[in-house]
Amino acid sequence: MSHELSTPLNGVIGFSRILRDAEGMRPVHARFASLIDEGGTALLAVINSVLDYSRLEADAVEPALAPFDAAEVVKSIMALLSLQADEKALAVKVSVEGLAGPLIGDAALVRQVLLNLLGNALKFSEKGEVSVYVSQTLRNDNLATLRVAVTDTAIGMSPEQLERVFDHFVQADGSMSRRFGGTGLGLAICQRLVALMGGRIGADSVKGGGSTFWFELDLPRSHAPMPKANAAPDAEAGMAQGRPLRVLVADDVAVNRELVGAILSPFDVAVGQAADGAEALEMARCEAFDVILMDMQMPVMDGLAATQAIRALDNLHHANAPIIALSANVLPEQVARWHDRSHWKADRRRASTRGDRASGEPRGRRRRRVQRGVSRTKLRSFGWRAQTGL
Repeated sequence: MSHELSTPLNGVIGFSRILRDAEGMRPVHARFASLIDEGGTALLAVINSVLDYSRLEADAVEPALAPFDAAEVVKSIMALLSLQADEKALAVKVSVEGLAGPLIGDAALVRQVLLNLLGNALKFSEKGEVSVYVSQTLRNDNLATLRVAVTDTAIGMSPEQLERVFDHFVQADGSMSRRFGGTGLGLAICQRLVALMGGRIGADSVKGGGSTFWFELDLPRSHAPMPKANAAPDAEAGMAQGRPLRVLVADDVAVNRELVGAILSPFDVAVGQAADGAEALEMARCEAFDVILMDMQMPVMDGLAATQAIRALDNLHHANAPIIALSANVLPEQVARWHDRSHWKADRRRASTRGDRASGEPRGRRRRRVQRGVSRTKLRSFGWRAQTGL
């Protein structure tokens, strides 16, 4: 359901932003494009909230425990929301204290709670600053309490409003929904997620003086060192050799392929397109790509099988080239499957064989060369969910 609803909305949102920022766009038309973007983004947020809440109501969420670094979780959230803060000229301050190594918990659920709390703080604050406080208190050698607090400079809440703030389908008052949108499910989802992790969540607020939302989790400490992230390949390698960066976009939805091409058009990039995993595999056999953007849900051969088959090619370049998953399937268990190395190795030989049978002749490819010169930070404005490192 998530994939079927969000895929067309991504096209609407993405192309409306391209129109809004296009050179020579008349102001009135740019305004219309902005309204389409705002409406599409609001609708996507509603869909995500309803789907998240329905999964929690159906007890379909199970924490996936693994070592994680709380500071890295905060860092990833700041990267996602920095553009939103910049657009409103809001300062975001982060304070991290007492972190004594990794903890064992579900980093994806912690990230979802923090993303919601910080997103709310940025949405409701018109000026001033938003502060994030992260601390870790040791209980004993094997247990620590992680506390995260987000303080805003928004309008605050009365004691009566504060009592109901974590109820589902509730906002501080009706004018909030009309002005800022939303379903009133975000904080209810946070409460359910924190309870699922055995923690506590609360809020303090003064009418007219801002609010602080916080949560605490008692988590086991991990005494094993965190695995080091793989070094990122040099994305400038192709340009350093005097040629455009070569990017392969594999997606069965033509609108998505065209949208990715449009987003990349300000850069010095040569884009190849594949309509399914088998075609992507065949194109990878014939040409060395610097980056591969891979949809996960495709006919003939899906993105995971294609990724495994490409990694199995007798080609050192594709053994190291980044393959980035573009997908609406970003539920924790779906992401875990992509990163499950035992599953990866067990399927690797079978995926490679299946790719040989399914690929056949390449079905036409299109390449386009574009101009260099626009800051890479512009890519963040499209707000896509992506998982890297496949």
